[in-house]
Amino acid sequence: MKIVSLALVWWVALIAVAYAAEPVVAECPLMGTLFKVVVYPPEGAQREKVEAAIDQAFAIATQIDDVASDYKSSSELRGLNIRHGGRLSVTFAPIVREAERLMKVTDGAYDPGLGRLTVLWRESVKTRELPDPDALAHALHHSGLDGVRGWHNKTSLFSLDKNDGALPHLDLGGMAKGYAADRMFDHLKAAGYPRSAIVAGGDVRVGVAPPGRMGWPVTIRTARPDQDDLTILAVNAGVSTSGALYQNVVIDGVTYSHILDPKTGLGLTQPIAATVIAANATLSDALATAACVAGAEAAAAKIEDWGAISVRVVTDEGVTIPDADEFYWEDAK
Repeated sequence: MKIVSLALVWWVALIAVAYAAEPVVAECPLMGTLFKVVVYPPEGAQREKVEAAIDQAFAIATQIDDVASDYKSSSELRGLNIRHGGRLSVTFAPIVREAERLMKVTDGAYDPGLGRLTVLWRESVKTRELPDPDALAHALHHSGLDGVRGWHNKTSLFSLDKNDGALPHLDLGGMAKGYAADRMFDHLKAAGYPRSAIVAGGDVRVGVAPPGRMGWPVTIRTARPDQDDLTILAVNAGVSTSGALYQNVVIDGVTYSHILDPKTGLGLTQPIAATVIAANATLSDALATAACVAGAEAAAAKIEDWGAISVRVVTDEGVTIPDADEFYWEDAK
C-alpha cells in the first residue's frame, strides 16, 4: 500500500488549493439505478458552475445509456443486434472495443455476446420459470463473442456474424454503468473538480480524496450474518461489487444469480459475491462479473493478470478470498 506517498501528495495539494468543506451532491435515475455525484469544489467556486458541470456529467451518462442500453428499443445496441452489425458511432465504438478486449483478457468470464441469453433469463426471472429447452439451446448456440469476426480494417465497422452463421447479440450490462461513471468523472476532472465521486448502483468511481481525508470511504456489503460490512478508503480508482448474494431468484427450489453462466445460459447457482478494485470503474465493473463466473480460486489467481488491483470474493461457505485484512487498495495511478 502507498499510504505514505499518498499522504504526501495530499498535503502538497492542500497547500496549493483550498477546498470547500461541504460537497455539492446530486442524484439522477439512470440505467435502471440511481446515480449519485459528490463533488468537493475548490474554495470560492461558484455553486452554479459546479452544478452545471454535474448536469453535463449526467448528460454524458444519458448519452451512453441511449447508445448502449438493451432495454431501449431506439438504442444503437438494439439496432446493431437487429442488423447483426454496422458502423458504430463515436460514442458507442469505444464501449464495444473495450468490451471485446475484456472478453479476451478474461477468457470469456466476462462475455458481452450473451444478449440472446439475457433476454431469455429476464423472462425467467419475471415468470419464475426456466426457459424452454429448445429456446435455450438456440440462444446458447447463437451466443458468445469468441467466434465473432469482429472489427474490419480497424474501422468502426463491427460484424456480429460468426463463421458458422450464428448471430450473437450484444449485452453490455456488465460494464456500461462503470463506463458511464468513468466518463462522468473524466468530465468533472477536466472541469476542475478532481475531488469527485460517482456512485452508479454497485459501481463506484472516485478521484482525489475529500479534503482532510486519506480517501473516499466505500462500504462493501457482505450479505452474511457472521461478517460485518467492510469499509475501505479508495482514491483514483473504481470499486465494483456483484454477485448472487445480492440479486437472485428461486426457481423450482434452486437459487439463481442475475449473472449468467456462459456455459449453461442460466444464472449462476453458486452463492458468490465479488468486489474488485481497479484503476477505473469500467474495469472493476466487468471484472466483478468475471470473478463471479470464474469462481473464487480462479479469480484470486487471475485478477492481476486481468488488470485489476485487488479482489475480494465471498461465498456461502464462509470463504473469503483474500482475508478481509488483506483486501487492500493501492493508488491506481
